[in-house]
Amino acid sequence: MRRAATKAPPTAKVAAAAGIACAVAVLAVASAAPATAASASHARAAKAAHKHGHKHARKPHELVTCPGAKLPHVTVSPLPGAPEAPSGAQISFLGASVSQLHSIHVIGSVTGPHPGYLRSYASQTGASFIPETGFAEGEHVTVCAALGSGKHLRHVSTSFQVARTARLKYEAPFEVPGTRRDDQGYHSVDLKPPVVTVTRPAGALSAPGDIFATPYAGPAGHGAMIFNDAGELVWFHRPPNPNWGIANLQVQTWQGHQDLVWWQGMINSVGFGTGEDVIANSAYEQVARVRGGNGLAADMHALALTTSGAAYITVYEPVRVSVPASGRSKAPPRSEVVLDSAVQEIDVKTGLVMWEWQSLGHVPLSQSRMQAPASGPYDYFHIDSLQALSGGNLLICGRNVWGVYAIAPHTGRIAWQIGAGKSSLTLDSGVRFGWPEDAQMLSGEQLALYDGGAQSAARPRGEVLDLEWSNKEASLDPYGQLSGSFGTPRGVGEGSIQPLAGGNWLVGWEGLPNITEFDSEGNVIYEAQMPPAEVGYRVYREPWQGQPTAVPNLLADTQGATTTSYVSWNGATDVASWRLFGGASAHTLEALATVPASGFETSISTPPVNVVLAQALNAAGEVIGESKVITAERT
Repeated sequence: MRRAATKAPPTAKVAAAAGIACAVAVLAVASAAPATAASASHARAAKAAHKHGHKHARKPHELVTCPGAKLPHVTVSPLPGAPEAPSGAQISFLGASVSQLHSIHVIGSVTGPHPGYLRSYASQTGASFIPETGFAEGEHVTVCAALGSGKHLRHVSTSFQVARTARLKYEAPFEVPGTRRDDQGYHSVDLKPPVVTVTRPAGALSAPGDIFATPYAGPAGHGAMIFNDAGELVWFHRPPNPNWGIANLQVQTWQGHQDLVWWQGMINSVGFGTGEDVIANSAYEQVARVRGGNGLAADMHALALTTSGAAYITVYEPVRVSVPASGRSKAPPRSEVVLDSAVQEIDVKTGLVMWEWQSLGHVPLSQSRMQAPASGPYDYFHIDSLQALSGGNLLICGRNVWGVYAIAPHTGRIAWQIGAGKSSLTLDSGVRFGWPEDAQMLSGEQLALYDGGAQSAARPRGEVLDLEWSNKEASLDPYGQLSGSFGTPRGVGEGSIQPLAGGNWLVGWEGLPNITEFDSEGNVIYEAQMPPAEVGYRVYREPWQGQPTAVPNLLADTQGATTTSYVSWNGATDVASWRLFGGASAHTLEALATVPASGFETSISTPPVNVVLAQALNAAGEVIGESKVITAERT
């Protein structure tokens, strides 16, 4: 008697078809070697796999695998079900080595099979499949691969939709009028950073370290800036392109060293950037750059280096999405340009994308608190911070959805969320959660963030929340309301919060821009301000020791019976005093004076000389730097 066939569910069909395609394929892909085309029968099987996968869309976040023993867990990106993958996407296999991967099929519904090659990651086990050609916008892509061999064979597969990219022309960031008196000027070096006015001096309770800032708009010089508690410049670095800005200057650990990191690139009026992240050592030498992958550029909002040699970065992609008509309208869906906020995990040494998460695949447009503009891209989510948590999840903050999310790294699922949509915790009445920025988990029980002001009359503030998971509640810590003592900043949502030693906090009010340090009980213990016309992005207090490879800068001017020498050393933190030499020529130099270092630039007056040379001395009186011999100008 003929037995009736059992109808398999759609996902089973996908799994079966993908398994067949991978099992019969002979497309062996070697490291950095182009893949060969499969035979006609194998191609038909692969197309059948794609046909089923396209017809029966796989549930989001479902990674199709076949059981296999003693094989690693593999995370494939773009994540299964991704609705807006970049057309230049790599296929990332995080967790599987090149020697373990074979029989890789990448098939587009429009472009067909994609040959390519594998490249290994340097920081973690894994590899990216690099297609020889990009995908067509709007097409559906199916991927399958074999992992291992023999009885330990397992198949992994994914499918995703390729985004319809919107190519936009962005305007430069706004400039607020100011005066040239807003900048600092020096004789020995051509630097003009903003003036810093300290309104409440630091005291014994202040945390150690200098202040790191990045003014990128205003009448003064734009760039990366370090200054001390007195507002005196320590280091200033202009972007390599005069049309670029710099953001997020801070200290992070890279390959066992405390290094500087910052972002540089174009900042647009929409509110994000397209550029690259830079890692520099204590000599201010650039040791690495982190660029976005899959055809996207690194954004200004966040960079998090890992101990393995990878980096998490934020990226933005403008895409065209179909939005259904509202209410009972029978109007056809309309096409809108939406900014898709994304996170990429980049293998720094190779520049390969190891993992990617996109907001449009996980957070619907309906959760946005931002009204769609009449024209221009809709920044519905606006990712502004990320943090790798100790348990493996990734914490991200979406300013325009008023939400903080913990993302599971393997699946991309939202493990929990606070604020937006279906919040995992109920917010106590004392908690304000509007336009949040810079969210950070301090432990499993506390969350710090900058609240941009949920109500129109509310002033921004820093907040520290106590998370009570057992009761599913979030409440304001007794000392967790950090409010400044100044006027209302321009706009909402721009700011930062940083936990410091001793329980202190540093809050940056970038719409002013003010800088405030609070003690552990929420009292203001330090405050400084740049000119009102300046705009920057985030501030930090960091212990820092810099020793530049460049020599000190020196300029001398002789007027009548006095030569005044001006000496500085951009970025040097250990200069305690300066020793000046002078004479009729470079061959007749003799010591003229030794004076304590005074701020960024020290002036030394001596009897008239033709040439001068300066030595930098540390606190022990040791020479740590020496300028070139220069001729004194006569005016």
